[in-house]
Amino acid sequence: MNKTVRRILIVILLLWTLFPFYSLVVTSVTTSGSIGDLFPQKITFEYYQEIFFGSASGSKPIWPFMQNSLIIGGLATIGVLVICVPCAYGFSRWDTKTSQRLYLGFFILRMFPSIALLVPWYFIMNSLKLMDTYTGLSFIYFIFQLPVGIWLMKGFFDTIPTELEEAAWIDGYSRFNTLGRVVLPLIRPGLIATGIICLILSWNEFLMALILTYDPSAQTFPVGIS
Repeated sequence: MNKTVRRILIVILLLWTLFPFYSLVVTSVTTSGSIGDLFPQKITFEYYQEIFFGSASGSKPIWPFMQNSLIIGGLATIGVLVICVPCAYGFSRWDTKTSQRLYLGFFILRMFPSIALLVPWYFIMNSLKLMDTYTGLSFIYFIFQLPVGIWLMKGFFDTIPTELEEAAWIDGYSRFNTLGRVVLPLIRPGLIATGIICLILSWNEFLMALILTYDPSAQTFPVGIS
């Protein structure tokens, strides 16, 4: 295959791949009567204005919902990282039948669809007066993302050879000092990756946020978009 044919095929593939994005942009700046046109007949930015600044009809700007998602997702992510690091380290270093059963047990909750736990969570949050609060929703996200965090971090801990820890123990380091000063700096990319994944999962969650928040002051970004 010569270079000319190869370049033509690449251009066709790029056009095929990028056309949905082009259509998305065209639709976003086109009046409602012209949606679907290949080229916009009349360009308008009223949709962007309504999203970013609100409208006279009462729709609110998107910024408060983004702030709520960042706060709730951030709290859940911090909680997951604080708990999953020692848990994953323990599961990685103490490989026994009991630890294996506990490790698998963490994923039982993750296997349930969120809608199956919606009613119990609703009654729990309502009885604890945590409806429409950052604390209630971030705690639920923390529970759901904790198995994911443990699973990811255990994989990173498994890549660290135990000889490094044994050398630190010979120098007088305790188990916790070894974890904090030797192991964690080596798996810093894993911490960042786990935090990003947990934050994205919390950011995208819709069902719990929709049912457990009535007040717009606590609603997250997906609920605000809907």
